[in-house]
Amino acid sequence: MLSDPSEIVMLTMVAIAAIIAIRIIRDVTSSARKRRYTSKVKYVLIISLLLGLVFSFFETMAIVVAEIMALTVLVLSLYFYLVGGWLTSHQSLRSFWIPSKTIKGWFFYLSLLNGVIGVVSGVLSVVLPYFTSFEVPATISTVYSGVSVLAALMEFTILLPDKSIICGLVYAFCFVTRRFKNNKEFYVEDIDFDKMITNTIHSEIDVREALESLVKQGFAVKQSPTPMGRVRFKINMYGAKYLEVYWTETLIRISRQKERIEKVLAYIEHRLKKATPNDRKIIIKALEEINVQKSKLIRLREEYGLAVGDSWYDNTNKRLVWLESMTQELSGVSPEVEAQSSESRF
Repeated sequence: MLSDPSEIVMLTMVAIAAIIAIRIIRDVTSSARKRRYTSKVKYVLIISLLLGLVFSFFETMAIVVAEIMALTVLVLSLYFYLVGGWLTSHQSLRSFWIPSKTIKGWFFYLSLLNGVIGVVSGVLSVVLPYFTSFEVPATISTVYSGVSVLAALMEFTILLPDKSIICGLVYAFCFVTRRFKNNKEFYVEDIDFDKMITNTIHSEIDVREALESLVKQGFAVKQSPTPMGRVRFKINMYGAKYLEVYWTETLIRISRQKERIEKVLAYIEHRLKKATPNDRKIIIKALEEINVQKSKLIRLREEYGLAVGDSWYDNTNKRLVWLESMTQELSGVSPEVEAQSSESRF
């Protein structure tokens, strides 16, 4: 009988790990779901299972490999934030550029590899003492689990923008600047990237990665270097049609979000025109909703940039300011109303 609560907890964790492992193995080997997993994932799972078994009996080797894994995570992290980030503005470093999607995938595989090794080692450290005199050091499971968590956190922090938005902004820029030829082919250079993402939260790296994806699909050809820049993407007629589809999708999204904002503002205006200074609840709710729509307007501009339309953005912003002043007039800038409004925001 198990009297030690820690033993009960450990055995429970082993049972959970075993059930999850069986579920994953069954899912990976299932013919109906084999398309969900790439061959790389299958190989990583198999290798990590084998390494977990071997490392459980060779602590020194396990610690050395874990150190190498941790250094790999560190090097990739430094690369992503230095070479993959602001240092790409230096021409001498741009040749070392690797897509963020690729680095994100590497972190995923590292997390999966180390995580499975840690789980296998942890399970053996609990189960083996009941059948043999050999004890697996708990250090192995702890170290590999820690490296797995670090890699997973790095994978989580790499945000990949919506490719359809970036492609739409590229098409819009080329359409406005009249880059299209008679056969609808056009080109873009890295010196144009900053103009495409003006007033947005996107970066030049996001634009390049979207264009690199076109090259992989056969929709564009990359030329480097160019007389005035470092890289040029020459997009063929099929790539132009591909980008046009994304631009149409982007326009539909923008139009829908604009319509929602306008409907809410029209409703607020309608309620405020019929409100009196005594309708404090209406005034407070109006102020709250105005602030919400301000945030939505800012996010819309940050996401789509100039594609939102400068005139519409300025007019909507002025309308929000006018509605806010209307609520202040109705409330008489009442300290009570302002205090309640501030509290409700938090």
